[in-house]
Amino acid sequence: MAYLELKDLSKIYAGEKNISVGIRKISIAFDKGEFVAVTGKSGAGKTTLLNVIGGMESYEEGEMYIGGKPTSPFTQQEWEEYQAENISYIFQNYNILESFTVLENVEFALTNITDLKERKAKAREIVERVGLKARADIRGSKLSGGEKQRTVIARAIAKDSPIILADEPTGNLDSKTAKEILELLKEVSENKLTIVVTHNFEDVEPYATRHIRVFDGQIESDECIKGEKPEITERADTKDFSVEREFIFRKKYRKQVPAGKKAAALRDGMLLGWKRFLSRPKQSILMSSVLAVALICMMCVVSFMSASGGGYYQQYINPLEGRILVADKDGTGYTQDEADELAAKYGAEFALRNDCFLDKSIYANITDTDYIWESFTAQITFSGKKPQEGRLPQEIGEVALYMPYTYRGEVKLGDEFKFGDTDDNMGGGVLCKVVGVGYFTDNRKPMQVCVTPETYALYSNISRYEVYLYEKIINDKDGSFKLNNIAAHIPIMVDLSLEGINAVLYGNEAETIPENPVVLFSEQDKGLKITDIKYGYTNDYDSEIDFAVAVSEDFARDNLSWQESEQISLMYPTDKLARANLGKLEADGYQVVLASALHQKAEDSTLAEKIIIFFGTGFVTLLVGVVLVFIVILTLRRLVLATKGDISIFRTMGIKEKTVKRSTYVQLLCALVPACIVLSAFVALVYFTPIGRGFTFVGVSGTVTILLVTAAVVWLLGAGYNRILYKERVKKGLRRVNK
Repeated sequence: MAYLELKDLSKIYAGEKNISVGIRKISIAFDKGEFVAVTGKSGAGKTTLLNVIGGMESYEEGEMYIGGKPTSPFTQQEWEEYQAENISYIFQNYNILESFTVLENVEFALTNITDLKERKAKAREIVERVGLKARADIRGSKLSGGEKQRTVIARAIAKDSPIILADEPTGNLDSKTAKEILELLKEVSENKLTIVVTHNFEDVEPYATRHIRVFDGQIESDECIKGEKPEITERADTKDFSVEREFIFRKKYRKQVPAGKKAAALRDGMLLGWKRFLSRPKQSILMSSVLAVALICMMCVVSFMSASGGGYYQQYINPLEGRILVADKDGTGYTQDEADELAAKYGAEFALRNDCFLDKSIYANITDTDYIWESFTAQITFSGKKPQEGRLPQEIGEVALYMPYTYRGEVKLGDEFKFGDTDDNMGGGVLCKVVGVGYFTDNRKPMQVCVTPETYALYSNISRYEVYLYEKIINDKDGSFKLNNIAAHIPIMVDLSLEGINAVLYGNEAETIPENPVVLFSEQDKGLKITDIKYGYTNDYDSEIDFAVAVSEDFARDNLSWQESEQISLMYPTDKLARANLGKLEADGYQVVLASALHQKAEDSTLAEKIIIFFGTGFVTLLVGVVLVFIVILTLRRLVLATKGDISIFRTMGIKEKTVKRSTYVQLLCALVPACIVLSAFVALVYFTPIGRGFTFVGVSGTVTILLVTAAVVWLLGAGYNRILYKERVKKGLRRVNK
């Protein structure tokens, strides 16, 4: 029985308007050891015959047997296996992997050798055998025509297939090189079936054992030059499979592959993907750049949507750990003594009067610097982790600041910090010293100002007063006087360096200070004697305010201390301890609420409100982001599809389908790694340098989600790419290579 048999085989091409016949009713047999030359005029059917034998073209009539097995019922996967196990190709246009080296072209045809060292050694041996030892590490694109053809022959040797199909292997070579190639082909084809399609039989004649002429799609003559040609086997079962071939779906039982070979196949897929990534540096750089743009676009979209939606740290109630808000029980308010007694009775660390100021924004203003916090507002706290620089405040007039990394270095230990710059006192507060500075990455959080309870008490008391500046106009005749209002609601500050009842009036220019200044606190009509006047005052919040007044701590405590507070806050170390005492307070008739619970309720919003916020602020950003990412994906797809030709060559080399498909995923993921590095650099830039002050923090979970989504898109892109390639015949892909 012959090794390869064709029986009444026909190939029909169906176009839109006509039908043509490539080959018709061909019956012929071939055996191993033959060197067959196929000749004929252009269009006679030579290449079609070769493509049908190689599985690159389907056939519509008759049957082809390989080793006695009919091929008409083959599925696409079985044709792939047939080509991988039986066929080695040598083409006129070489179809070499031009981005791979000579050694790599041969090495990846030796995937049946699992040991990488042994594989490389075997590849070098084969490369040396075809006379390319000195060119082993040269890329295919740098080779001459003869060297490319030698590389393809080396690949055929490496594959060690029983059938070698050569389509005009010397068509693009000079006569000397053509002779060398044919001698080499004859040498390596011993004990194999070699079929060579050629226009010049004279060149092939010295090596051929058989000469077949094709005319008009049929065998015109079949001449045996050496030995005897095999006969077609007579079979009792002559059933034509051609009709039902397209409708046969047979269950395929998977072959049991040893664990070691599975691991080797997985490794080969990863290695091939890595080589594909490295072999086309320009394309790989472009792919990584496109992916980096996609990642950064997604990061910006998520960031801007978070910013436009207000973020999830928008504050209504300062959710301090362990804070319980206690309302006035009988309408008389709480004195400081009553607040301290309540704290002692219910196990709180301390009590805060005037606690409404905890929930107001503190606008950071460092002395001798600009308004550096921009849109960031500060939140008061009384405890925290040790700052990266300095320490936590321990005494009155000390403050520790916690701020985003983007402001690193703008506040130094020892700077003077005006604690209490709220809208209520228009730039007043307590002049404090910065003893600690800490940093965080999540710039959705407000800045935190950590102070002692005593500092807060001093600030909250003076913030309850409205301060007025008058000019005292004295009548020279009778000594009477009247007060002329110069400015209202001027800032009042406590300067710890002052003593007694001394006060300092600040003005921006000498001309603005009245001759006889008088400061009054309207609530209790208390006057303040000005003992010193200083100039150069500026207000960052209201350009119309030209004055400020600073008093001593003693004066503030003795004259500016409110006696009652309608609400207080009891402070516990943790929410757990606070909850343990919450029930006791309620049982005793107090109206109480845990600050963190109230904060969570304040953040809740209806679906309608969320929709309004989204379409009012985030929708346009999302739409722009989706369009940008869509453009990036289309660009990436075009880049990936540009490598279709390489995949077709991999298939002719007999590399297993799973290995090639895995290599596609690995190639794309390799392109994703540099993109992730670029994203990391971008994240570092916007989270740790002043450049990123307007960039809203996305968070670790958000960043990971973006990476996972991108990886999933890349994976789906690879899957679609593989599906497209393995739906089409090898021949179609090779046409693309040779355009």
